[in-house]
Amino acid sequence: MLLTIARSLTDTHDVEIEAAVGARLSEVLDGTTAKRAWCGPALLEPSHRAGTYPLLHGALLRDGPGPHTATPPGLHLATIAGPDAGILIDVDDPVTLGSAPGRHQIRDDALDPTHVVVRRAASESVSFTDLGSTNGTGRWRHDGQRWRWSGRRRRFTAREGDVITVGNTAVQVRGAALAVPRSGLWRLPLLPLRPLAGLPWSSVPPWSGLPDPTAAAGWTGSVLITGPGAREAARAVILARGRRPPPPAPFFEEWLRWLPEALHSDGPVRCDPSGKAPAEATLEAHASHCRVAGSSDTAERLPMAVSQDTADTLARALAGAAAIPFPRNVRWADIDQTHVYSPHSSPLSVAAGATCSAGQEPWIVVLDDRAPHLLAAGAHGSGTSTLLATLVGGLAHRYDSRRLRIVLIGTGADGPLQPCASLPHVTSSTGNARGDDAVRVLDALAREARQRRDGLRDSGTPDWRTWEASGGAPERLLVVVDDFDLAAGHSRTASDAIDALTASSVFVGVHVALATHRPAGAITPSLRASCGHIVALHCASDSDSLCVIGVPDAAALGDIPGRAVASVAGARTLVQVALPLAEASPRVRRTHVEFAHAPHLATAVVARGRQEESDAPVAP
Repeated sequence: MLLTIARSLTDTHDVEIEAAVGARLSEVLDGTTAKRAWCGPALLEPSHRAGTYPLLHGALLRDGPGPHTATPPGLHLATIAGPDAGILIDVDDPVTLGSAPGRHQIRDDALDPTHVVVRRAASESVSFTDLGSTNGTGRWRHDGQRWRWSGRRRRFTAREGDVITVGNTAVQVRGAALAVPRSGLWRLPLLPLRPLAGLPWSSVPPWSGLPDPTAAAGWTGSVLITGPGAREAARAVILARGRRPPPPAPFFEEWLRWLPEALHSDGPVRCDPSGKAPAEATLEAHASHCRVAGSSDTAERLPMAVSQDTADTLARALAGAAAIPFPRNVRWADIDQTHVYSPHSSPLSVAAGATCSAGQEPWIVVLDDRAPHLLAAGAHGSGTSTLLATLVGGLAHRYDSRRLRIVLIGTGADGPLQPCASLPHVTSSTGNARGDDAVRVLDALAREARQRRDGLRDSGTPDWRTWEASGGAPERLLVVVDDFDLAAGHSRTASDAIDALTASSVFVGVHVALATHRPAGAITPSLRASCGHIVALHCASDSDSLCVIGVPDAAALGDIPGRAVASVAGARTLVQVALPLAEASPRVRRTHVEFAHAPHLATAVVARGRQEESDAPVAP
């Protein structure tokens, strides 16, 4: 999860931190500042842990109280419309709202400096006391069918969902029980807005039908914002949608990075003061009012403007309310858990990454007689070679070389698979999958597989597992071919050998792991059917993804190396492939600082073997 330490704490500049869930605040701040840190209105203790409210993803730490960067869990107020919309205010006893500078300032010229006092009341309600303001304080309440105006009053009680008008600002009472604010959310295609003509007259224009920047719901479709306040109103539209606008974006501001990517159904958001661009809906934004064109009611509504600072606060709150983002970098040492598999069990098991789920559990690849082979495909730079290196290194770390023999083809000169060639398990290593050496090795392996089938038949045992348990079977054999399409395309002998190794109906202790950057033509239906584990990393096109896993999902994975869709027996899981590194990731690090060097998994296995040899007792 990402956190920001503001320059008020560092005395220099903002610092962005990537912290593991559960890391203490003292770890987050270590070496950055000696000051006490606030998150929103709360002063945090050094023992406060990341992932616990309010220190959530997107939190902003500063040297004093500030606006919420996480939605308050209890009763609070949300400014849903007005010239300073988007502010979230805790109802701590008492709260004074007004235009005077201070913690609860609302920049609205129609508010008195101290306009109204808000206090908690009984039964999760809130009392409002107008302090003799010029423009008064009013209340709207929804009766299940329509909004009803209760008039301007000096004193009244409001409950969750009520909307209070102060000056040109609409404030809604919110609480933990109110999942979706009832403020006239608007979705496209246009729905009829609630009729306002029949309501009692009020000098304050209504807010109904405007985008609510404090609630991410509605306002899909193409939207055109016109008028002098277009940019400020566009922020409200984007926040009401809860996602970044699709390209072309109307502008770029730093807070947009905290929002998720646009959906295919999202239309563009355009700022065009001339109002000539076509759109499904048009919002005309002025300093004193707004109009919604294309609806049955074009009456003036309250102004709608969100400042850049408020947009940043709300975007961070959206990020904190969402699930913790999936990691972009996972090390093998982060997810290796000895208790989830046994080195003495019949299947070969290895932690190969983390699932992109709420719990981010380890993704375990189990190679057994029902799913003995693995096939991986993805565009260049997607992480196919990294997956093979993690698979090989993890298995070598877990299983003794007397039980597992490995053959590597296509290791390259400096790729992630090359250090695995030094493993004691590796009996043959070929740098180029297209060379004649690769063809000879594959042909020899196909002959060995036939000999193993003959040996199984002669053993008198019904299957490989029984023969292996008796101690008479040869060791397991893992054949790894990176860019296998180069070998298969270079030689018919190599292609036939790969088919012989993967398509046999009798399991003889041979496992094959194949990877390619060019799935079209290389992955045949029979090869895909033979591989129980299929991993689609980012593919260059929908057709490539369809070729690998039968759905276009892998083409939409984005440019995150190692992000993949793993399929076992037709069940698909989104995963992040682990880097083959033998030391765990730091719990806290600055995002602009590269990961500290960590030994390759294969290097660590070799070093461990040397250490064990040196520690072995010498025979007398």
